[in-house]
Amino acid sequence: ASIEELGNHGGFSGARLWRLRTELGTLCLRAWPPEYPNQRQLTWVHAVLFHVGARGIDFVPCPMRTPDGSSFVKHAGSLWELTPWMPGRADYLAGPSRVRLRAAMRALARFHLAAESFQKPSAPTPSPTLARRFRELRAFLKGRAAEVLRARIPDGRWPEMDARAAALLRHVDSHAATLDALLERPLPRVLQQPVIRDVWHDHVLFDGARVSGLVDFGTMANDTVAIDVARLLGSLIDGDAAAWPEGLAAYEELRPLSPELRDLIGTIDVTGIFSGGLVWLRWHYLERRSFESRGGVLARVDHFLRRLAGLEPDGTRTGPLVVELPPRL
Repeated sequence: ASIEELGNHGGFSGARLWRLRTELGTLCLRAWPPEYPNQRQLTWVHAVLFHVGARGIDFVPCPMRTPDGSSFVKHAGSLWELTPWMPGRADYLAGPSRVRLRAAMRALARFHLAAESFQKPSAPTPSPTLARRFRELRAFLKGRAAEVLRARIPDGRWPEMDARAAALLRHVDSHAATLDALLERPLPRVLQQPVIRDVWHDHVLFDGARVSGLVDFGTMANDTVAIDVARLLGSLIDGDAAAWPEGLAAYEELRPLSPELRDLIGTIDVTGIFSGGLVWLRWHYLERRSFESRGGVLARVDHFLRRLAGLEPDGTRTGPLVVELPPRL
């Protein structure tokens, strides 16, 4: 009946989206960027989605199949998929509440429980995401990239980003001892399973207080569930550290965590605050990327600045914050 082009729909993955109104209902057509995921990765992602969907997880978009049974097609250099359009809005921060926070964390726990049986458990190994993050942070803090980055701030191309970059680097310098201590820790060995990895505020849809959809699974991989718990909880609390234990308790109502995993969640969260902010500086100042939504980029950097302002010198969290940030022009 209609085709609505949405661009990247406010996202940062580089995917292009269209909303289709059809006799089968409202559908989402997605063209993944050429860089990722590749055909093997997307086949695996879709297999996980079919698996959890068959186990009653109705808030993930299971892809539709072509007449030959494939769940995507390759066309014009991209992989294309067609899924149901998930209802709801990613509006948690517009109306935060403990009820909605608990709903989001329970939905994540349900997804993890369903995905756990996708494959046979293997021997515990270090988290690939945390290992990569440690490498990136070491390079940012002590490598050649750190020198080049600092030399290019400010560069005058985007004054609002220049102001935020300077503030972020001040936080990095003031927490240098905390970061050094974190990066000296050995990586623990943990059980791994399919996890979303990119589960954050904009990928969790709500209908009132109910989670109506989780979307965007392009970076799904085998890793520890602690990656998702830290990513989602850190995104939703957005500086309100008092909400942290309540969100964690809601997740554990369905899927209890070992003391070792709870400790690992804290490490993942703190390193994610620093690496999440620094990656935007790398993309802008070193790789000179352009962004479709500058306001969206500044909002993401502001989130990390709020989280950084909520850290004590030893890396622990303080309470709710009101942080003065430069305007988003």
